[in-house]
Amino acid sequence: MQNFDVLQGLFWSVTYILIIVYNVKNRNTNIPPIAIFINFAWEINALLQDITVEGTASFIHIAWCGLDAAIVGSYLLLCKPVYFKKIFLMPIFLLGLLSFMVAFRHSNGMLITSFFIDFTMEMEYLLYSFSSRSKQMKVDITALSIGSIICL
Repeated sequence: MQNFDVLQGLFWSVTYILIIVYNVKNRNTNIPPIAIFINFAWEINALLQDITVEGTASFIHIAWCGLDAAIVGSYLLLCKPVYFKKIFLMPIFLLGLLSFMVAFRHSNGMLITSFFIDFTMEMEYLLYSFSSRSKQMKVDITALSIGSIICL
């Protein structure tokens, strides 16, 4: 199980780095902004929980919190707004931050909230697909979203 966790962490880290590179290179984002903002709030809570419970932060939470900060920063500074003005993402971030603080206190709170983030991301990808001008992109994103929802 530990080897799987290491591989999962490695692949997610590579994914985060590729998202940052894409945002910077194209001045556009392919990751749903609401989901990434609440994911950033989740990572901050996970990092703070590590520090308060364990007395120290785990390397993976420090790394992912930093990568999430870079994704959020590149989106805010470089990318075009996706749905609405970027300013509306701050209340969503703060709401996520406060909600996760409460949820993390309950057993399985981290697991349940991560499911919520995954579900939010899939719903946003479906929204992308319906608002996309490209017919092929609609088909690709819809298939990806439906497959991911089934896996949830």
